[in-house]
Amino acid sequence: MVVKLPACHLHGAKPKDTKISFEQSLNEFLDKYKDRVNQQTYKGQLWRFGLLLDAAKRARIDQIPIAYFGRPQVEDLIISMKASPLIKNPTREGYVMELKALGKFFNWWHDARDLEFINPINKHHKAMVRGPKKQKGPSYIKPEDFLIWLDYVKENNINKVWYYLFSTMFRLGLRPGECAGLYWTDFNFAKNEVHIQRKVRWDEVTAAPEIENFLKTESSQRIMSFSSELALDLKEWKLLSESSELVFQSPQGGLIKQGSYLAVANRSFKRLGMPYKTAKILRHTHCTLGLLANGGNISELQHRLRHTNRKTTETYAHPEIMEKSELPQLIENVIPR
Repeated sequence: MVVKLPACHLHGAKPKDTKISFEQSLNEFLDKYKDRVNQQTYKGQLWRFGLLLDAAKRARIDQIPIAYFGRPQVEDLIISMKASPLIKNPTREGYVMELKALGKFFNWWHDARDLEFINPINKHHKAMVRGPKKQKGPSYIKPEDFLIWLDYVKENNINKVWYYLFSTMFRLGLRPGECAGLYWTDFNFAKNEVHIQRKVRWDEVTAAPEIENFLKTESSQRIMSFSSELALDLKEWKLLSESSELVFQSPQGGLIKQGSYLAVANRSFKRLGMPYKTAKILRHTHCTLGLLANGGNISELQHRLRHTNRKTTETYAHPEIMEKSELPQLIENVIPR
C-alpha cells in the first residue's frame, strides 16, 4: 500500500518513530488510559476505541505508522466505521463521540510520545460524523424561568453549594471554570470586589479537575465589582461551608467536578419541564440583562466580560427576546449598586 504522508511531514517535520503502527499506539494509549479513569468510564470508551480499531483494520490502515497517519487515513477510517457490523443501531447517523475519542488519542500521542505529531482531524472530518442537524435550544433563560429554576436548585438539593455556585455564575457572568476556581482571598467584601485570576480545567480524557493559574485569554484576568445581594449570599455561604480556601467545593471534597454541576443544572431544568441545557447559559443571561441595564452599551459589557471580540458579546446578549416582567429584580442581582 502506498501511504500518502500528511502535510506536517511533507513540510520537513521528522517523526521520532516510524515503526509504531496505528494499532500499536492505540493499544498503548488504552493501557495508560485504563489507570486514569474508573472502570465504568473505561468500559464505555473501550467499545468506542474497539469500533475505531475494527474500522481501521477493515480499511487496511491499522498497520500504517502512527507518524504517517494523516487526513486521508482519518477519512478512510470514518467511512469504514459508518459501515461497521459492530454498530448495533442500523439507523444511526452520528459518530461525533467516536471522533472525539480518536481526537483524545491523537492529542495524547502528541503530548506523551511525539511533539512533532499533529492531530489530523479537521472540520471536514467533523462534518462527516455529524448526524441530522438538530434545532438548537434557547441560549438564554427567561427571567421568570430563571427565578423558578434557581429556587428549585436551592430547595431540592441537599448540598447547597450548587445554589451558591449558580447564583455567583449568573450574577458575575463567569465561565464555569472561573467560578469553580475562586478562593475566598479573591474577594474584598469591604469594596465588594473580586479578583478573577485562575480557573479550573477539566481533563479531556478523565474529566478530572485541576487548578490553572491563568485564564482563557490574557485579558480575562480582571477585578470585578459585585452587588450587595451577592455579598450577602456569599457571606451566608461562607458560614455554611467548611472550605477554608476554595469558595466552592465538590460535595465529596476538593474541586468541583464538571459532570456534577452539569448534571444538577440539567436535571433541574428537565424536572421543571424547561427547554434549557448546561450551566453556561447563565453567562448568556447575565449578558442580556447587563445590556438592558446599561442602556444597550455593548462596549461596556464587552469590557466587563473581557471578550476580545465585540461580536462574541453581541452573540451572548439577547435583549430583544427577554420578557420584562421580572427584569427589575434580576437586574438588581446583576448590576452592582
